[in-house]
Amino acid sequence: MIISTLIVIRPLISSIAAATALSVYLATSSSSNMKTTISLFLVVFLTSAYGFILNDYFDLDKDRLQHPNRVIPRGKISPRLALCFAFICGLCSVTAALQLPPSALIIDVITLSSLGFYSFVNRSYGALANAITALNSAFVLLIGMVTGEFSARILLTSIATFFLIFGREIILDLRDADGDRAFGKASIPIDRGKTFAIGLTSLLLLSSTIVVTLTAIWFGNWSFRIFVGMLFTLVLWISFLNYVFRRNTPSLQFFLTATRLSFVLIIPGILL
Repeated sequence: MIISTLIVIRPLISSIAAATALSVYLATSSSSNMKTTISLFLVVFLTSAYGFILNDYFDLDKDRLQHPNRVIPRGKISPRLALCFAFICGLCSVTAALQLPPSALIIDVITLSSLGFYSFVNRSYGALANAITALNSAFVLLIGMVTGEFSARILLTSIATFFLIFGREIILDLRDADGDRAFGKASIPIDRGKTFAIGLTSLLLLSSTIVVTLTAIWFGNWSFRIFVGMLFTLVLWISFLNYVFRRNTPSLQFFLTATRLSFVLIIPGILL
């Protein structure tokens, strides 16, 4: 039960999101303190866990077909228990957010609400669900910034994150197109075709690359340029082009891993 619970909250991804928000806070705050640091990490980690559990709960029928090895479809955790655990995570997140500035609390409440809304629209409206996921990913940086101090560099990086995650979600919809079609979901690959989906993803990734590179040039130092500009671009585009030309499971996993790595590269880029 304990292991299954850990799996369902996606501890690695949730920790990366929390570490990213924390890096923004440490980079922008002129006087950080331990209480705020711990509270911010818990807020983002718990909110991320809430979103993952809630999505798995509402996607149970689809996951039984497309992802039968996940914890809830396998019966390791009952749907009712998972739902209760999701709301506990959400409640604890809001409680921890009370220790942060009011603007951070507002972003957390908006994020929790949008994650709940996402769980409903994701079953039918793929493009809207993609936008919500991308926006919530950008919120990870923004909540760190408002906990610290305003930074134009962080604001631009959050815009780049929006483009990156939006493109990643379209590729995920491309992978799940057959199953989504069976459940009546109107995703971008289903409505507009695979070629259009690949083209739109290319534009989104290009937009992300341009924003990150310009941000590095305008606001960064050489270390920032190396980590977030050059390496970000290299990892992202090699994996994407590899998927476009091969269209198989290994190339897809490579792309998904690379997008996570690209997101992780934001952390040293922010701190350096």
